[in-house]
Amino acid sequence: MQDGQYQIEVALRLVLAGNSDGRALEEFVDRYSTLMRNFEVAPREQDRYPIDYVTVQFERIRSLLENKGIYLRNRRTGWESRTRRLLDVPKAIEDVDSADIVEALCVLGDLRVLPIGQWASKRALKGVHLLLKRLLRDLLNLSSVRGRVDEGQRWEWDELDSPWAESADNRDFGYMEVLRAINNSTDISSIPANPTGAADLPHYIRYWFTLSAIVVGHLGWRHPAVGIAAWINNGMQDDDAVMSGVKQLWGLYAASLLAEPSKNNLLEMASEVLQPQENTSTQARSYAQLDSPEEVRFRLLLQEKSESDVKWGAPNTGGSDPLHLISHVVSMLGDFQSTHNLEQSGATLLHTAVDSHEARASLLIESRYPWYSALTKWGDQIPRRHDGRSWRVDVTSKNYGYIGEFRRSSVTGLWFAGKHSSHMLGNTA
Repeated sequence: MQDGQYQIEVALRLVLAGNSDGRALEEFVDRYSTLMRNFEVAPREQDRYPIDYVTVQFERIRSLLENKGIYLRNRRTGWESRTRRLLDVPKAIEDVDSADIVEALCVLGDLRVLPIGQWASKRALKGVHLLLKRLLRDLLNLSSVRGRVDEGQRWEWDELDSPWAESADNRDFGYMEVLRAINNSTDISSIPANPTGAADLPHYIRYWFTLSAIVVGHLGWRHPAVGIAAWINNGMQDDDAVMSGVKQLWGLYAASLLAEPSKNNLLEMASEVLQPQENTSTQARSYAQLDSPEEVRFRLLLQEKSESDVKWGAPNTGGSDPLHLISHVVSMLGDFQSTHNLEQSGATLLHTAVDSHEARASLLIESRYPWYSALTKWGDQIPRRHDGRSWRVDVTSKNYGYIGEFRRSSVTGLWFAGKHSSHMLGNTA
């Protein structure tokens, strides 16, 4: 989970960077672009820039990253080869995510790491310029998501506040409405509604419970925090499926579940619902020096965010699992070790012939039986198709309505909805 933990730390830093940080980086990139044009007169590709000039530029890069809370002193294994590759092959910069970009800039900002005199060529400094422009693009993308939230240009949750808010025994917390939105991510007519108006605990439970249920049940993420971080570091791409709905409903707030993993216990939640991989360590480690000035500054930013934004802080304030998300999600989805009999689900499974052109099946769950457990147990009994194609199973519950279309990954062995690439974001340690 080392790379996954690094993804988490980078994603949090990028999300906490505000619009003013993006503008500061934009000004820096503009100045750097001007300096680069001044050196275009260098006669040969391998001409070296003056070492003092390179030193000044990299000190400025480090200062910028530190001031914006993005600097990470410690790095993953293999950082040197990754950084050199990005400088030597600028086209590779488009094929990596924000974690690699931030890592490379932090490496370059630390003048003790790479011997500048060996590689400070015109080609290398062009690579640095592209790294800065790519980081700027990533920050601007996140700012655009933040802007849509601030201006109300996304799905609103407000109409959902009635009737469940008055029902103390309603255990679903708006789950049916969120399912409707997730399954119709491009249909504006199916817009659900919002929890942010009241200070009641149920409002925050609903907001975070539904997200937790979606990333574990629909996306099938064994490592939900890593999945959210990888998605953020890849620009929060739309997939016209589940991730598009997550982006519309939660936006950058999804990153709150990364802030204090000891509080919201996403990993524990996923390990109860989804069968863990063998020999997979769940021990996270920090890539930041906890007593460094940069890390202290970053922790203060996190604390200020939690105190100033109640919705962000709700899943991370109080004792372990303050919103009781584990019990809510596991009771909804089920426990992979459950000894419940299939008959208890009152489910009916229908499927096309194994040699038919359509690889379709339908699972109807009559009772309040945990639906993911029912899907896993019934779905795994469908005979293997002759052509090796995956079955697409439409899951419907008498209690929740249409849950979604699921298939079983040949890579992870887990059932998921939406795109396989989105499923894999949270299943790569």
